[in-house]
Amino acid sequence: MTLTFAELLKAHRLRSGLTQERLAEKSGVSTRTIRGLETGRRREPRLASVHLLAAALSLNEANTDALIAASRGAAPADAGRAAGWPGAARSLPYDVPDFTGREVELARLIGQADRSEAATVVISAIDGMAGVGKTALAVRAAHLLADRYPDGQLFVDLHGFTPGRQPLDPAAALDTLLRMLGVPAEAVPADQEQRAAVWRSELAPRRVVLLLDNAADAAQVRPLLPGASGCLVLVTSRRRMPGLPGAVPLSLDVLPADEAAALFADVCGADGEADAVAEIVALCGRLPLAVRIASARLAHRSNWSPAHLAARLRDENRRLAELAVDGELGVAAAFSLSYTGLDDLRRRVFRLLGCHPGGDFDPLAAATLADLPLAEAERALESLVDCHLLLSSSPDRYTFHDLLRQHARQLAEAEESAAGRQAALGRLFDHQLRTAVAAVRVLAPHERDLPDAVPPGALAVDLSDDAAANAWLARELPNLVAGAVNAAGAGWPDHAPALSLTLWRWLDDRSRHAEALTLHGAALAVARAAGDLSGQAGVLCRMGQSHWRWGRYEPATEHYRRALELAGRAGDQHTESVALSGLGNIAGQSGRYEQATEHYERALVLLRAVGNRVTEASTRNNLGIVHQYLGRYEDALACHRQALTIARETGNRNIESMALTNLGVDQRRLGHYREAVDCHRQALALAREAGDAYGESFALNDLGVANLLLGEHESALVHHRQALAVAREVGNRVAEGGALNGLGRAHLRQGFPAEAEDCHRKALALARETDDWNAEAEALLGLGEATVAAGDPTGAVAHLRQALVMADRIKDRHLQAETHAGLGRAFAACGDDRAADGHRRRAAELYAGLGTPEPVLSKDTERGGE
Repeated sequence: MTLTFAELLKAHRLRSGLTQERLAEKSGVSTRTIRGLETGRRREPRLASVHLLAAALSLNEANTDALIAASRGAAPADAGRAAGWPGAARSLPYDVPDFTGREVELARLIGQADRSEAATVVISAIDGMAGVGKTALAVRAAHLLADRYPDGQLFVDLHGFTPGRQPLDPAAALDTLLRMLGVPAEAVPADQEQRAAVWRSELAPRRVVLLLDNAADAAQVRPLLPGASGCLVLVTSRRRMPGLPGAVPLSLDVLPADEAAALFADVCGADGEADAVAEIVALCGRLPLAVRIASARLAHRSNWSPAHLAARLRDENRRLAELAVDGELGVAAAFSLSYTGLDDLRRRVFRLLGCHPGGDFDPLAAATLADLPLAEAERALESLVDCHLLLSSSPDRYTFHDLLRQHARQLAEAEESAAGRQAALGRLFDHQLRTAVAAVRVLAPHERDLPDAVPPGALAVDLSDDAAANAWLARELPNLVAGAVNAAGAGWPDHAPALSLTLWRWLDDRSRHAEALTLHGAALAVARAAGDLSGQAGVLCRMGQSHWRWGRYEPATEHYRRALELAGRAGDQHTESVALSGLGNIAGQSGRYEQATEHYERALVLLRAVGNRVTEASTRNNLGIVHQYLGRYEDALACHRQALTIARETGNRNIESMALTNLGVDQRRLGHYREAVDCHRQALALAREAGDAYGESFALNDLGVANLLLGEHESALVHHRQALAVAREVGNRVAEGGALNGLGRAHLRQGFPAEAEDCHRKALALARETDDWNAEAEALLGLGEATVAAGDPTGAVAHLRQALVMADRIKDRHLQAETHAGLGRAFAACGDDRAADGHRRRAAELYAGLGTPEPVLSKDTERGGE
């Protein structure tokens, strides 16, 4: 992208520190001409004038040639911007051509960049009231400076002060930024600190300008800052940010009267009636947003004059006082002026959209709220965009500016009856629930956990296949959650519980735990308010599931126990069984296998009584895992085969995938490695087909383990690395630990004990953080094996003894056997043959009792332990 003559001239003037008036004095070119050239209204400057301006700006020969070329509409080789990083992201918003004023502020921002040293990250924090033009200023500065940062110009809205929306989590912002730089989804870690580290690493070799718009506070911004030199960061916020280290603050006030008048004239092209224009911008509070709206209104009314517009604003000021936003009467007056200029239909659409609880919306949501045909709603939305009352965030998606959203909500409260607002939201909530249920039915035709009553009406969304259903749910998820949170207060208390029941499994399969907990929390509040014990128990089970899958065992246990108590009081056997199964999962994960078995068997009795076959399949799957840990492989095979049969009969692909994964583990423990690989490959294909990232991460890990046992070291590394990426992306901490341990084993088999030790230490830290005894024991075993191979058998014995304590505590006989075998190798390396023989004999006894062969180590590992 090449700078236009107007942009180039203004950039050189600002860098020289000259005002338009001072440049006029030095060059002999009139101020009026310079202003016209910089705004682009004068497009063909005289060559003599260009030479005079270049001389007055003290430009060197190359810059003078570039300025002359730009004035003629050409782009010489040295006038363009540097090529920059291959595929450099350029996501800056459009730079409005009628940007006016702010020359002192622009000069400060550009001067700050000029004064920066090579080892400095330049941070400018722009603060000020809403609508004062923070974003416009930052965007203009970023565009003017873009040629200095050829490796990317990035923009992110942090939603710090977006009504009805939570500020964007730094982890989510990092995910967006990393993807802008082309980092693949599977390479983006789940943990915020790890994302920040990758972000800093990606920026290290780049020169990038980063615009962080609408920040809530310094804490939201700090994780997003580059760590190396060469980058410019522009931050905008309604709050000052003294807690942002190294940032140079720039506080924006409203425009000076002359600049506000110039902005008004630039937007609408008005010339003359200076007194009326001065009154208009005063009535607009000299706030750029208000001035723009009022000026655009005049531009589209050829029979209006500035005096007529001023009279309208003057007359309405008293009436609009109640519509002021935080006392900003000028903003309310300007907004109301645009609103009253609409026809009745568009006014109604505008104010009803203010009731929408989400961040953005599509034409169908607008049509539903206003009870209009879709085509008519689309025309109304486009008209509102043209009038600057809506923004088009992307094709067929619309949103409000912060203040306009507040204004629309206040108009709805003032002009729509309470019954009318409730009816509009009822139509929207019915549409959301009806479509969500239909989407889930497409994805899981045999799903039982759906509301008994689904709102009647024709389906207005294309859900013809899995891809379309998943796309709609993913796209509308923020709006679905926001609707659930706000529904009870709007008079629709049944909406949140119905959505919670409908979406829980879809959210769970995709590890959308944060959204799930928000949704279920809204449903729980409704159930508590109604005194619905069974409803509370069901929601608590879903919340327990989210916490468990997120690796938060303590809150998961609390939710399941409370659910079990409430379900028992309500006589709800189905929910009792779900709570018991959940408690079994947590006990099994923590190595309390006998307790887990008791929970699962109690749950299965209840599940058979109520006929819930899907949950029965899941519970049999998990009971089979407990049998694995206890060395009861035939019992495990029976459980997993039963689970597989039920899953296939009920069409539940997620449980089918997990059953196949577990069957593969059974086969592996019995020494049938090829059969195990076949099971894991089937499980992986099913998980990916169903969009089950949780199941995918487990299938990949177990496939890697089987590969390693077959001596396929490279395949093992590939599958464990893929598992680690997926697990981190979706927050599956159990699979993350399994992947780290798997990578450690694979590195060791290839003869790299240092890399193996690093992986196992990371797995150990994660296991202790999540209270995962199984993963902790495996990490200690791996550390011991790696330490032997590294030539420190004494240190290895210490690790392996700890592993044996953990294996004994959780009664995992296979892990006990592996640990004794490892101790045999460690003591042999120490020269203690007697101890080595004792542990070898104990390992052989355990393997024989399990009916499973002892894994054969590669020559590299054996040699490393000598």
